[in-house]
Amino acid sequence: MNQKVNRRRSNSITIRFDNDEKREWLKYCDSLSEPQFGSYADVILHLIRSNTTVQIDLKSLRDNTIALNKIGANLNQIAKACNSGKQLDAGSYVCFKEALNVLKINKDNLNKIWQSLKR
Repeated sequence: MNQKVNRRRSNSITIRFDNDEKREWLKYCDSLSEPQFGSYADVILHLIRSNTTVQIDLKSLRDNTIALNKIGANLNQIAKACNSGKQLDAGSYVCFKEALNVLKINKDNLNKIWQSLKR
């Protein structure tokens, strides 16, 4: 990537990296063995033009969102009752425990989706 840079480009974009991001970017650029990449701009344009897509299971994401909204409504009702001085009855306690379990499952599912996006 130490070849002469094409100076016919008149526009510039500044990208700020922290040290780890810069090291990762340089490692990525160095790993490219394509001769057409004479500059970092060429690499960026290649990434844009290659139109890399990531497949996401949107149904799973929608289901998670719906479940989280329902859990949020239940938790808000429980919190409102507790804040008004009422004691948590057995049914509300069971609902609260179930909500926590569903939150853990949704967290795991969202982490899987996030990991697939990072690839």
